[in-house]
Amino acid sequence: MLGALATAAVPAGIAASRFTDEIRLLEALVLTAPAALVLATISIVVRRVARRRIRRSITPNERPLRLGKWLGWLGLYFGLMAALALGFYGILRLYD
Repeated sequence: MLGALATAAVPAGIAASRFTDEIRLLEALVLTAPAALVLATISIVVRRVARRRIRRSITPNERPLRLGKWLGWLGLYFGLMAALALGFYGILRLYD
């Protein structure tokens, strides 16, 4: 669940900036990039804890964790790309 929220955070912010006049893209990224990074990091940590618990169980089955792993890493990627975009924008504005 956390991986899905992390993956959806940045695209939801971009969509909100496109469909409303009150939110600009820069403001949306400033809010959603840190949220995606935090949610993705928590998702990856929770998945590792769950994997350890499943391996200790009587019938270890790690299949349900695969989707969570991929969504967590994808959310981390989206968050990092949004943070990099904001960083480069800040550098460009600094030397403009």
